[in-house]
Amino acid sequence: MENTPAWPENKRFAFTICDDTDHATVQRVKPIYDLLGDLGLWCTKTLWVYPTDPNEHYESAQTLEDETYRQFILELQSKGFEIALHCVRGCSSKRKIIQAGIERFREVLGDYPSVHINHAHNLDNLYWGRAKLSRFRRRLRLYRGQPSDSFGHDNNSPYFWGDLAQSKIRYVRDIVFSQLNTLKCDPFMPYTDPQRPFVRSWFSSSDGANAVKFIELLNDENQQRLEQEGGLAIVYTHFGTNQFIDSSGQVNKEVAQCLTSLSKRNGWFRPVSEILDHISGGKITKLNWRRRTVLLANKWMR
Repeated sequence: MENTPAWPENKRFAFTICDDTDHATVQRVKPIYDLLGDLGLWCTKTLWVYPTDPNEHYESAQTLEDETYRQFILELQSKGFEIALHCVRGCSSKRKIIQAGIERFREVLGDYPSVHINHAHNLDNLYWGRAKLSRFRRRLRLYRGQPSDSFGHDNNSPYFWGDLAQSKIRYVRDIVFSQLNTLKCDPFMPYTDPQRPFVRSWFSSSDGANAVKFIELLNDENQQRLEQEGGLAIVYTHFGTNQFIDSSGQVNKEVAQCLTSLSKRNGWFRPVSEILDHISGGKITKLNWRRRTVLLANKWMR
């Protein structure tokens, strides 16, 4: 692979996971984090600070306001896992709630989140859904299949918090690819887009959204290719959803096998922000969305 970074400690490749907190409870995710810790696979777990509104889809998930869950999160942090933000709630929040939530995050965890992940259809998302498309595509209404509009970056909206994100959050997740080697798919990350100034830098990820996709993405062939290419995988998933844990409360056997096999390879297993800090070397590429789209298209057409 061209321009592959040299990984620390003479490691051959880098790997991490970015786990969205949808449906997460201690019972649902603790077994897999116990396994990840035992294997030395340090990664990034997002959270919600506050519960969703009643009758919302994600109201069963635990949040930082739940004492049991809060202690679990602090334990993960103390072991070496990175804790990140997935919006402050599993539903749309206005500025006052967002501001309070970010400060609560800092109060509990000791600092502001380095990483933020937009959540589903939240109106407080940053440049998400139709808003992440170019003006040309929006003008022609070429946004079929995109989530609803987002307003976290719109300073005329009650959902605006872009200035808070700009000052406190370093990385926001962007495109999701189907291949394991995320850096091969997007060699420009992390990058900044002058047309989207409230996000300091963007990064991409690879699609392991559910257990089936996760197992397929991390099959032996893909792991071997990632190691041979000296690449980087940032796997996006939802450990709190069904099938990662079986009915007896144990980690799905195929998931456990994938992770155990991976841990035996010569990889650098660190959280998202640490890996992005390393590959950027403190220098974030400036690349507007249109130019980046053209470069990515040209790359895959070769």
